Amino acid sequence: MKKDWIFLLLFGLFLFFPFLFSDKVGGRISQDENRCLAVFPKLTLHEGIKEEFENWINDNAAGRDFCRNLYNYVDINILKTSYTGGDFYEDDWVFLMSDLVISRYLQRREVMTPEEQTVWIADYKKIKSFLDQRDVAMCSLVFPHKSEIYAERFRDYVVPLSEKSQLEVFKEMADADPELHLGVLYDILKAKTDNGEQLYSKAYDSSHWNNQGAWVGYQELMKEVQEEIPDVRILREEDMDISAGEYSKTYNWKEYVEEDLEYHVKGSQSEEFSDWFASVGYQSSDQWNSYRYYRNEDETLPKILIIGDSYVWMFMLPWISESFSETVFIHQQDGGNLEFMLETLKPDIVVFAGLQNSVENAVTQIAGELAP
Repeated sequence: MKKDWIFLLLFGLFLFFPFLFSDKVGGRISQDENRCLAVFPKLTLHEGIKEEFENWINDNAAGRDFCRNLYNYVDINILKTSYTGGDFYEDDWVFLMSDLVISRYLQRREVMTPEEQTVWIADYKKIKSFLDQRDVAMCSLVFPHKSEIYAERFRDYVVPLSEKSQLEVFKEMADADPELHLGVLYDILKAKTDNGEQLYSKAYDSSHWNNQGAWVGYQELMKEVQEEIPDVRILREEDMDISAGEYSKTYNWKEYVEEDLEYHVKGSQSEEFSDWFASVGYQSSDQWNSYRYYRNEDETLPKILIIGDSYVWMFMLPWISESFSETVFIHQQDGGNLEFMLETLKPDIVVFAGLQNSVENAVTQIAGELAP
């Protein structure tokens, strides 16, 4: 009898400890899975509470990350499975395989129809006209996701459902109407990577370019800006202190190491001010808190507002800020703050820059909120 009670006690503790050390709130961001984990449900009787509890338990019970790493280690390194747990592993490369990456970039499930293209262009022109009336220039540049540059690696796993990618559709729209000032950055990056240049992170970052790729993106973005503001300065390599760096990251108990270049502006004249947004009463829906503000010593330079995603704010803002008296970046999730920013910052140019879904969604959201 005593043994039975001991067994029941140990069994109860075995069930209890994962919850004792769990995240009691939930909602943290899983970088590996590129999603928000489930939050603790409200303690009221409502429809779906059972599923909410199950999701919270699955996402937040202690030991989850350990078990996931153990499972993936066996799956990848022993069973030699290359796609598991939201990532794709191959030849020391790691690719994020979120639902968005698979459906949008690889399967091409959400390519605009001709009718949708017409609507989106009308939205784009609506924003451009709105800014023209306020003497504010506008241009855009769409970047390819890491998986799109290396799409051939996934041909045995993911079948494209459309002959054209959304990047190609954007390029066709841009070529058909140069006045849109809508650029698509793909050919240069693809040619350089096919020629052996390392422009995207192998494993340190599973979904972005590296600093060398970002440097190419910066050059092309500033060329788009220069079409609108001819006198704007574009940094060259001679303006930079360039050094080699080594980066490492561990996935499933295996360490991946790679080299990259670091670019620092010689004699930088700009500085980031993290408290600027609070000082102007900025309200954000950006889960990443990625909004940034830089001020340059040269107050005669123009001002720029950039609406985009992590391909910009994680990499190139210190470089961009050298060419503007004030540089503000807001995430496309905060695109609804455009009018607030026009009143607060009074920019000379608004730039949409990011992945295809970021630019597409930002334009659609902003156009829908502007007065007819």
